Amino acid sequence: MSYLYLFQGILLLIVVMGLSFGKRIRFIKIWKPAMIASSIIVAITCTMSVFLTHYGIIGVNQDFTLGLFIFSIPIEEILFYFSFSFFVIFIYELSKLWYKQRGFKILNHSIRIIIALFMLYIVCTDTSGYYTITVLCLTTASIIAWGIFGNLNKIGITIILCILPYIITRLILIGELGSSFPIWHDESQQHSIQIGTLPLEEILDGFSLIVASIVTFEIIQKMRLK
Repeated sequence: MSYLYLFQGILLLIVVMGLSFGKRIRFIKIWKPAMIASSIIVAITCTMSVFLTHYGIIGVNQDFTLGLFIFSIPIEEILFYFSFSFFVIFIYELSKLWYKQRGFKILNHSIRIIIALFMLYIVCTDTSGYYTITVLCLTTASIIAWGIFGNLNKIGITIILCILPYIITRLILIGELGSSFPIWHDESQQHSIQIGTLPLEEILDGFSLIVASIVTFEIIQKMRLK
């Protein structure tokens, strides 16, 4: 058995927990809303994973799991999405500290334009797969939520800081059906262009996860202040 899948989720949590007790960061003060937000994100992502695994669009290589499943979702995947969402919120709060005097308005607009053009490219070249359609819908919902919520000045820089770690972790985890990777994807259900074995849609998936984590966290924060 390989503990690679489990290790990634644990490592992300260790990084956050190890740094969150610093005097300047004081992330410990917002652990509760961060955990609630991350739990909500897990519920959403795992619901989508149940749908995708049910129809054989994605799947899990059980040799890389402990064998503990909730519905069809291994506990490792639940831990990964929880810990990555937690990590995103942590970086978001750090960005408020690091870039206190910067608004990043141009960066925020630029990212939304780039993502919109990227989605347009996928739509115009290959949208026959259910995985592609699912990710496009989630990305659209994330962009709308970002626009509705409004003033999230540090969201753009957080996306820049978090998207590469997400892509790296998914490159390590995702392979093709029958390959020795923790997660496999049905290639017929995704865009024909890949980054190694990583579906092109995973970039949008990472974007959606980062945006959804931040927006959910900010909503919970506002509810706490009322």
